[in-house]
Amino acid sequence: MLIADEDQRRVAEIANVISGLGHSVVAQLLDVSEIADATGREHPDVAIVGVDGEQSHALELISAIVKQATCPVIADTESDDDSFLKNAARSESSPTSSTASSREWNTRSTSS
Repeated sequence: MLIADEDQRRVAEIANVISGLGHSVVAQLLDVSEIADATGREHPDVAIVGVDGEQSHALELISAIVKQATCPVIADTESDDDSFLKNAARSESSPTSSTASSREWNTRSTSS
């Protein structure tokens, strides 16, 4: 899996949860300029983009991943605002919505 967000702490948190669930994290990215190299080298099956602070940055990440990697993108957001997903769909990308936070995923994985 490829993990992307503008916040290094959030990238590490999501990667930790995903690794803890037994999945392989092939790339952890902060910047849109890193997408082409990472996707060309790693060919991720799925990408997770953290959506918190700067939604325009998340939209850029999603758009670049969809264009470069041609893999599904999950937008990890704690917001109940559907406007972000509508904007993402309009920007030539089609993320799958996830409103569960990384902390919730971690709780779910350890309580199973």
